[in-house]
Amino acid sequence: MKSMRVVLAAVLLAPLLPAHAAGEESPALGHALALIHVFVRIAAGLAKEMLADVPSEHRATLYAIGRDLAAVARKNLRNRPAER
Repeated sequence: MKSMRVVLAAVLLAPLLPAHAAGEESPALGHALALIHVFVRIAAGLAKEMLADVPSEHRATLYAIGRDLAAVARKNLRNRPAER
């Protein structure tokens, strides 16, 4: 379950990284992070309930898909051209 939280947090935080890397300070960033934290906790609880009846071999596959999605998001952030 911990890996699911990490994956979801990575996917949700990915769009915020370019603004932070550019050195821009936004007061909305703190609010966005607080909302993301709430959403991650809710999603983790829902995922736990959804996966309760799923066999462990399928659960591992679902976690792997989540990790792959996070890896793709990170890769796209690195390859994204600078916007100015």
